[in-house]
Amino acid sequence: MESLTKQSWYYLNDYWDEIADPRVDHFPLVGGGIWKILLIMSTYLVITRVLLPRYMRNRKAYVLRNTMLFYNTTMVFANAFAFYWAVIAIDYGRIFLDFRYPSREDRSSQTLWYLYLGWWFWMTRFGR
Repeated sequence: MESLTKQSWYYLNDYWDEIADPRVDHFPLVGGGIWKILLIMSTYLVITRVLLPRYMRNRKAYVLRNTMLFYNTTMVFANAFAFYWAVIAIDYGRIFLDFRYPSREDRSSQTLWYLYLGWWFWMTRFGR
């Protein structure tokens, strides 16, 4: 049983620290294992599946038309921006012909910019 506990802890925490890219450890929600993501997802499920349905049981639905319009417009622009930079980053598809993995030691401003953009794109996935 102890071995199973150690193995579980390894895969839920230590494994993520071992394979982590040191260039993005300081980004929010990246370092420190998978616990932060699991907490966010669990909280979201409890709020949307339990708490909010109870709260709205005897209430009229909110009118969120303008809020949803703003949100959807923002996501369209964010995804268009991410798509544009993704196409630039892969050199219009030519990078897929180069079968070398990029070095984790590369700390050029261009690479750090791409990592930062990737993190922001990942953060927009939580807004869905």
